[in-house]
Amino acid sequence: LKNLQVESCNSNKAAAAIAVSGEKHHLENLKIKSNEYGIKMDGANQSAITNIELFGEGRENGIDLWESSDNIISNSKIRQVQDGIYLENSHRNKIINNDIQESRYGVHLMFCNQTEVTGNLSKNNSTGTMIMGTKDTIVENNKLLENNMNVHSQGILLYDASNTSLKNNEIRANRVGIFVDHANGNVIEENRWSENFIGMQFNQSHENT
Repeated sequence: LKNLQVESCNSNKAAAAIAVSGEKHHLENLKIKSNEYGIKMDGANQSAITNIELFGEGRENGIDLWESSDNIISNSKIRQVQDGIYLENSHRNKIINNDIQESRYGVHLMFCNQTEVTGNLSKNNSTGTMIMGTKDTIVENNKLLENNMNVHSQGILLYDASNTSLKNNEIRANRVGIFVDHANGNVIEENRWSENFIGMQFNQSHENT
């Protein structure tokens, strides 16, 4: 599916501009405007989403994955959605070089293992990247900028995560740069902090480096 413009005006809360399931799909060069979900992947595996422009109205997620593994989401621009890219119970996905702004969470991982989040810009969201209940996650070479919309904002929220690598990220002008909460056994190295209200905050977290 490529080189299309899709506009969804459906008022059904579960509606998506594009719904995907199955395996080995390729979505490229799409312009999507949706008042609910943008792209909803349900049981979709080994697929690629690239060069997407997606604009929402802040009610649902931009790209939403449920039980969808081994996918690549890259080089896409996402604005004004609930969560830019949301993954739940989805494993071994790669999120690369996306630009996500003006949303709640830029990237939101829930119970996802072996995910790679690399080279993304997450700016002016409530939280840049939320990593929850995950194992073996890589978060490297991202820019987490100006995520300070409310008192709960942070560049990266690491919650109940283990064996996560946070490396070489630029973390600037957030309320909290990185918040490590109930997260154990992670490695945080070679990141660049500046202009955050709090650089790093820990809560009930152990054995991190």
